[in-house]
Amino acid sequence: IQKDEPIIRSYERMRYIYIIVKGEVNEEWKLPDSSFKKRIIKTHDFVGLSELCIPHSEDIDYSAVATSVVCLYGFPIQRFKDFMAKNTKFEA
Repeated sequence: IQKDEPIIRSYERMRYIYIIVKGEVNEEWKLPDSSFKKRIIKTHDFVGLSELCIPHSEDIDYSAVATSVVCLYGFPIQRFKDFMAKNTKFEA
């Protein structure tokens, strides 16, 4: 993915969690009270991991954009959710 290209667009339904193999990504959340949270994540970190903790909501606007040339591996989010549902260590 090239610099400044979106990985996850605002209000896009997330289907994958990505691990960054190379590069940097800017994650941004716009919260219901109109405040923003931002963070830069780098090689070996995950993009979209918050979807497992805070399921997709119209109230929270999440996006992720490459801040450099980025190489990612994508994992289907449903596999993570299925694993967590079957494993009692992940109970709420």
